[in-house]
Amino acid sequence: EVIDKLRYTIEKNCLTFISTQQPVAVDARRLLSAVIVSEELERIGDYAEGIAKVTLDLRGKQDGVDLSQFGNLADIFSKMRDKAISMLGASAEAFFARNKDYAIEESRRVCAADDEVDGLYRAAYEILWADKDGDIEVVIRLGWVAHDLERIADRATNIAERAFFVATGEMEDIGASNF
Repeated sequence: EVIDKLRYTIEKNCLTFISTQQPVAVDARRLLSAVIVSEELERIGDYAEGIAKVTLDLRGKQDGVDLSQFGNLADIFSKMRDKAISMLGASAEAFFARNKDYAIEESRRVCAADDEVDGLYRAAYEILWADKDGDIEVVIRLGWVAHDLERIADRATNIAERAFFVATGEMEDIGASNF
């Protein structure tokens, strides 16, 4: 709820500034992008909430869920989490950078990292669906965790693309996924 309120506050403030100050060039790009980035961050919060709910639900199951039955799934989830957090931090740095070259370089790096997360996502699904006799509810819930982690990385990529736009004035799909 806090993140949702912050998103709408950012939107309102940007729209007020646009309507009263009529910014141009990089200022207009930055304000428009701030609105879009706030939406991306709000969605990331939703994905994090989804992961937390699944975690609590699985812990609440009788005897909990032993992830070791899924091979190295816990390790894959950890790598996806770490990569997505790193991508989000780098995309934020690129967005707020006042150095055009740095913003472009960081944006491209974040977008390239998304392919790594996509590969981990595929690996997670291969593990989850390998055991056809397992608890389908657990498999589906763990699949949602994989999905949400992958989407967080995608949203970080979208923020990096906005940083690229602010820095260059060009709308370019630098994060086109190979997924």
